[in-house]
Amino acid sequence: MNPGDTVLIPDPGYPVYYSSAVFAGASCIRLPLDESNGFLPRFDELDPRTLSGARLLFLNYPNNPTAAVAGESVRRDAVDFCGGRGIVLASDAAYGEIWYEEPNVPFFPAAREAGIPYIEFFSFSKTFSIAGWRIGFAIGSKEIIAALSQLKNNIDSGVFGAIQEAVADTMDRHYERIMGDIRGVYRERRDMLAGHLERAGFSFTMPRATFYFWVRTPAGRSSMEFCRYLLEECGVVAAPGVGFGEKGEGYFRLSLTADTETVREAGRKIEALGARDAKG
Repeated sequence: MNPGDTVLIPDPGYPVYYSSAVFAGASCIRLPLDESNGFLPRFDELDPRTLSGARLLFLNYPNNPTAAVAGESVRRDAVDFCGGRGIVLASDAAYGEIWYEEPNVPFFPAAREAGIPYIEFFSFSKTFSIAGWRIGFAIGSKEIIAALSQLKNNIDSGVFGAIQEAVADTMDRHYERIMGDIRGVYRERRDMLAGHLERAGFSFTMPRATFYFWVRTPAGRSSMEFCRYLLEECGVVAAPGVGFGEKGEGYFRLSLTADTETVREAGRKIEALGARDAKG
């Protein structure tokens, strides 16, 4: 990006998409992700007059914070949208391996086949639950990978070698077993928390991927107000939806990354709070 360029970012979306564009001197166009459309983008609703300076599109599926997944039509539409305008497709697939019913399909095969400029980021940090050890990889077209390499060479000297070797050994010999175990743990927590939220009367879509729940706040309550209420009344920490963009208002995000007993306790407290509020 250069000053004067434009970046398209999902709303709600991971806040770093916006801040990174600002650091580069670029402006942003927010791409609304509405519940009515399954939190998927509608490219045909963007105003063509605002796209003349667009150089980059951020997408993130499986999605943080909504837990939405993208099907083939979304991948095709994104590739067609970018290819016809010379826009770089940047796919954040940090949660690509945290799925429950159907494996996630990445964006890069369709982008590569279409010959558009693209890059897709993958995160072992999320996949293997080693968030403090920042390690991942990217797949992209040659010119975009070259730009990333030039940037990385001037920022750091590479990930600590022992972490690289540990991840490589896991990929070579233990990947299917470890990922089966990880998905099994998250699936158990997901099903358990979903039961508590349903009994408490909350509105949400059952996550098909990621380790997040994206839940509607009770009617008339802002996301900040309700998350403060959760914290003060039952000691449960949730992320207010407005922190992920204007379209996040009216929602809050819960995570399954705490240990199973902690998730169970939080679910019970939320359910008890819902029952208490229902009684007035």
